[in-house]
Amino acid sequence: MKTAIVLAACLLTGCVTTGYQAWESREAQIIEGRGGTKEMVDGYELWTDGTPPHRFQVLGIVSVDGNIGYGNVGTTKSSIVNEIKKAGGSAAVLIGQDVRRPVPTIGMFGGSMMVMQTPGHTSAKWQVVKYLN
Repeated sequence: MKTAIVLAACLLTGCVTTGYQAWESREAQIIEGRGGTKEMVDGYELWTDGTPPHRFQVLGIVSVDGNIGYGNVGTTKSSIVNEIKKAGGSAAVLIGQDVRRPVPTIGMFGGSMMVMQTPGHTSAKWQVVKYLN
């Protein structure tokens, strides 16, 4: 029974990794944003559709990859915010995402049949940006 509980916990929480790469170019990439939708996380803007209605510079890219479960969605967003802070940015803009939803599975644990939900998988890229005057 303990094994089933540990397995269920791993499947529900999943494991997500984030990585940051600085943007390099001959000239700074300056963008005039047009607007969209955002979510506030720890005082930072995460733009999930469109771009901030500001003039901004791209500082780098945050890559998010891994299994997603019920317990780590907030952790993933906090990880993105941590990358924004480290880079000296103002916000992050979602530029690409691939999400495969969780799938229910049936398994035998300790002689009993259980229906469990396996974690989905996400892969996303976010631009870390700094607002300009």
